[in-house]
Amino acid sequence: MTSVGGGEDIELLRRILARERAAREQAEALLESKSRDLFATLNQLQSAVIDLEAARRRAEHHSAAKGLFLADLSHELRTPLNAIIGYAEMIAEDSHGDQVPKDARRIVVAGHGLLALINNVLDYSKAESGKLELSLQPVEVPAVIEESIAIAVPMVRERRSKTRAEVEPGLTAVISDPVRLRQVLLNLLSNSAKYTVDGLITVKASRLGSLDYRIQVVDTGRGMDRSQLDRLFEPFQPVCREEGMRFASTGLGMSITRRIVLMLGGKIDVQSAVGQGTTVTVDLPVAGPSHEEAS
Repeated sequence: MTSVGGGEDIELLRRILARERAAREQAEALLESKSRDLFATLNQLQSAVIDLEAARRRAEHHSAAKGLFLADLSHELRTPLNAIIGYAEMIAEDSHGDQVPKDARRIVVAGHGLLALINNVLDYSKAESGKLELSLQPVEVPAVIEESIAIAVPMVRERRSKTRAEVEPGLTAVISDPVRLRQVLLNLLSNSAKYTVDGLITVKASRLGSLDYRIQVVDTGRGMDRSQLDRLFEPFQPVCREEGMRFASTGLGMSITRRIVLMLGGKIDVQSAVGQGTTVTVDLPVAGPSHEEAS
């Protein structure tokens, strides 16, 4: 005969087991639901990874295509421009009378301005993609300065200004990239020529102890205010737009110049004031840049 107390215990046990079974079934249902959600999420992530990988491959393909395009564009634009400039220089040197040489010099100025614009656009694109490279070798700084001034002379004369060089005697060869060093000087001379009318542009070069040397481009031009100096090295932010300055509108020249100076292991500083001209100072290492700086 079963006692009353024993029956109550069995009933209580049955209710506990029933609650546990219901809780277990609920937990299993919740686990199954979460598993389905997790599986769906994993599928979405896998799909996203596949899409990202496809996008990465497309980006790499487009980047490679852009590199080939820029190389072709560089050749297609620079080659005829160099020919135009060369023939214009020959005409300016060989022609008699006043008007023909004057017109030829204008072609030279326009050609050099357009070539500088193309070089800056292409080099900015290369720099953005990490493809702007250096070719380091012994360089005679006075020779690079002389060549740069000779190229810039037509632009300077167009603004009725003059140039001169002040190179410290005994400035020996340094390790640098002659093409890039010349590009820095030409960008600085071009800027000075644009904003210096009836003035003087001086290129100075001197040693800074045994490890460094300094190149300065000093002009007597219009100068810049603080707001112009603050955005001087920002790409696509031209400091000044002025009527007749057809090649002064991209704002890439100083941005590229700063990149090249840093790659060469140096630093650049600009001092200017409105009405008092501008002095750009570039300090560079005699032994060339370190591997990290050049890359």
